Amino acid sequence: MGVSDYVIFIIQTLGAVSFALSGSLTAMSKRMDPFGVIVIAITTTFGGGLMRDIIIGRIPPAFFADWDCRVWTLVCALVAILVVCSASVKGVARRIVHIQSGQFLNVVDAMGLSVFCVFGVDSAMNQLSIAPALTIAYKDVFLLTFMGFITGVGGGILRDLFTGEIPMIFKKHIYALPTIVGSLAYVYLLALIPHLFAMLIVIVGITVVRILAAKFHWDLPIVYARIEEIEKEEEAYRRKKEWSHREAELINRSKKGK
Repeated sequence: MGVSDYVIFIIQTLGAVSFALSGSLTAMSKRMDPFGVIVIAITTTFGGGLMRDIIIGRIPPAFFADWDCRVWTLVCALVAILVVCSASVKGVARRIVHIQSGQFLNVVDAMGLSVFCVFGVDSAMNQLSIAPALTIAYKDVFLLTFMGFITGVGGGILRDLFTGEIPMIFKKHIYALPTIVGSLAYVYLLALIPHLFAMLIVIVGITVVRILAAKFHWDLPIVYARIEEIEKEEEAYRRKKEWSHREAELINRSKKGK
């Protein structure tokens, strides 16, 4: 293994740990038992990769076949166990509760998202024998972009569904958009600059955009926002009308009393 291979392995491990932390903290916020925390941690980390491998026809998926995935599975389980064990310590438990409601969860989720996005594209290119090129076919560009997208967001979708939440991708902080743009940019950057540089640029770009989006609440427009406003206006009008009717009744009663 060369230096670049070691750097790539470290980045992959960082992404796995980030998603494992994201899954573990989310599961603990739902009061799951230790087994549930471990399952959600592993699902968050490898759910997107399983979806990708099934779509591109890699059977068995890398999760069951590659030794490095077994290492990451063990790492994810250890991370989840450490989080569970640390929750029994009073001071640490209080800190975990603070983390769950703070920016840390958004940061680790953004890191995992960006890392698995680029490795999703790499895995699809290797499996389908697609070489980096500026003249790459449009159908291959679409496929590779989707593979990066689903690898990045798939685990988070399963995490949210398993914990009884609407997936984050569908409701806030432009979750999907930077992943799609990052995957598309990565496909073409691979043809222009060395692999490691392209990877680092896209990972940093997606992570920064996701963190800024969470911090400054950059959201896409909500489809039913106007309908909700109209419903609130109608409710306020109805209450005002009821109050006016009651006020008129009180005035009539006072007149009759006189």
